[in-house]
Amino acid sequence: MNRQLQNILWPLVLFCSFLGANQEEIAAELEKFSNEEESVKERIEFLEEKHGYRFKKRAFQVFAEGDLLYWKADVDGVAYATTSVVRPAAGVIGDIHTHVKTRTPHFSYDPGFRVGIGVESPFDLVDFCFVWTRFYTEGHDKAHGTFVPGVAAPGDKLIFDGIGLIKPMVSIPNRATADCSIKENLLDLQLARGIPVSRHFFMRPYFGVRSIWSAIDWDIKVKRNFQTPIIFDQDATQLKVKNDFQAVGGLVGLELDWKAPLGFGVNMRGAGALVWGHAGEHTRQKYTFIPAGTEGKLHQNFKATNSFNTLKGMYELFVGIFWEKDFKSKKGEKPMLISVKHQHRVSLRFLAGYECQQWPWFGQKTNTQIPRDRDRFSLGFQGLTAGAKLVF
Repeated sequence: MNRQLQNILWPLVLFCSFLGANQEEIAAELEKFSNEEESVKERIEFLEEKHGYRFKKRAFQVFAEGDLLYWKADVDGVAYATTSVVRPAAGVIGDIHTHVKTRTPHFSYDPGFRVGIGVESPFDLVDFCFVWTRFYTEGHDKAHGTFVPGVAAPGDKLIFDGIGLIKPMVSIPNRATADCSIKENLLDLQLARGIPVSRHFFMRPYFGVRSIWSAIDWDIKVKRNFQTPIIFDQDATQLKVKNDFQAVGGLVGLELDWKAPLGFGVNMRGAGALVWGHAGEHTRQKYTFIPAGTEGKLHQNFKATNSFNTLKGMYELFVGIFWEKDFKSKKGEKPMLISVKHQHRVSLRFLAGYECQQWPWFGQKTNTQIPRDRDRFSLGFQGLTAGAKLVF
């Protein structure tokens, strides 16, 4: 055997010995071919066929993940009604309003889900994936006041009715309710690269495109207990407001893993997006009016709309713990060679933690209809996120 061929094959023989193969047996087999003029490729093929090992050709990895969400939403900066208590003014003639409170819907925890699927290339841990997040929730609130036939007196609890009404009310209501439903859908297209900084620390920076379609619907009722006939005008109303937003924009994020013994670890993720799209508000009001001294009800319908293009920002944070299990061949995966019978590496990860999302000044609701003054309000989501990720 010439010296150049020996320099190529003997390191391979030594490396195969670390894989569990018998070094002396392999050396004996190679010696049989020492006087033959076979190529290095043929000798490598012999090793593959005889001992079940071959040079590792890493294939594309497919991964799928699914999370269950148990989140609570909040709507910040917008009210549907205001309540107060009438008190006599001290030292002067007249009354004042005390215990003034703006009313907003309250949300409970509701379930949602997030699913994702992607593929990881064999080059530099680059991956490409789609992630869809869906979360629907509803909030409610009720306000009760004193029945006031005509003019408020000290001690009465009043409900102010002017928030968002196209047709203002002429009587004082004593009941108000609000139902607010939020529908959130996010679809992310991510391109990322994994960076194994050390044995226990892993980074995954990513960027991509985020598309969003959401709907925020309000159903507000402001009523009073009608008494007929009465010497004062009476009325009641129902207001339905729809906020729609569809947008697309850029996404940037970073995911970090700190790995501990026995497969446990800590996972952190932070991301931000800036999206541009179309926002619209559609208001419809049903109005019921009873003139003074009569019993007949008059019904009227009103509507108002506005729409515009706008730029919105959003960000999200997640902190949790995970447990991961790798399913490998019994002999283990080596840097260059891998068992032919165990070419595919499979891993399973379970993850649980706390996540929050904030969408500043995301929606709008008309506060005063005649000049079309609107309140911007922020959306927030927070709660538990738990799921699993499978790589195969």
